[in-house]
Amino acid sequence: MGVVRDMGNPVDVVVTITAHTQSAEHVREVLRNLAPTREEPGCLRYDVYESSEGVFVEIETWRSEAERAAHEFTPHVQAALTQVGDHLAATPTWHVLTPIPAASRSVN
Repeated sequence: MGVVRDMGNPVDVVVTITAHTQSAEHVREVLRNLAPTREEPGCLRYDVYESSEGVFVEIETWRSEAERAAHEFTPHVQAALTQVGDHLAATPTWHVLTPIPAASRSVN
């Protein structure tokens, strides 16, 4: 049985982006240019971290799945995807999270 998301709850997403060692600074700068994400409709949280040299982690929270999905087609995201292209060591991984009741603070 699959997990069914309650569409009334915010959508939490974790994205992992791994740059080629020699491209870490370039990818870091492209990610800095994604700050307009915070002004998008439905964006409740957008933070970018670097866990080790060239490994970046985005943590996002969106008011709805529709607003999260619309984010992927904004001009600044499309530009970033083009700019990082060959600078990535692996395809980014997106994890849309579903809270586990009684194990997560975000579930009542």
